[in-house]
Order: sequence, then C-alpha cells, then structure tokens
Amino acid sequence: MRIEQTCKSSWPKIKSLVETVPFAIGMADEIGDGDAITYAARFYAAVADGQSVRAGHNLGRAAVELAGLPDPELPTLACASGPRE
Repeated sequence: MRIEQTCKSSWPKIKSLVETVPFAIGMADEIGDGDAITYAARFYAAVADGQSVRAGHNLGRAAVELAGLPDPELPTLACASGPRE
C-alpha cells in the first residue's frame, strides 16, 4: 500500500489522483491542526490494524467529531472506479 499525504488538497486534484492510485484523501477546505492530527492518528491506526482505507477514513472522521473538534466533514475520500477495498 502506498500512502501520500498533502495539505490543502482541492477536490479536482484528489479526483485526478485516483486515476493512478486506488484511494486519495484530501481536505475539502483548510483544516485545523487538532482536527488533522486527530484524523490522521485514527486513520493510520485503523489501517495499521488491518482495517480498510474506507473504514479508517470513517473512523478518523468519527474521532474528530467525538473529540468535539470543528471540522469532521473536511477529510474527503475519493476512490478509483472498480473493486473497492
């Protein structure tokens, strides 16, 4: 699995990435440091634990929301067409 991380990703940029990689995660807008750290920590923990990218993404967003942080909807997952993980 290859994971690339970028800040301030625009939706067109994220969508273009899935032409060459199965998944891309970006932010729909500027995200606060606390939100980004909370999301990333939970996302990577889930993936390292063997969960799917989609499950990790959902858990990361849930962690941001449960922590009471303001931007749980900003992390956005784009998937390539075809079989999903």
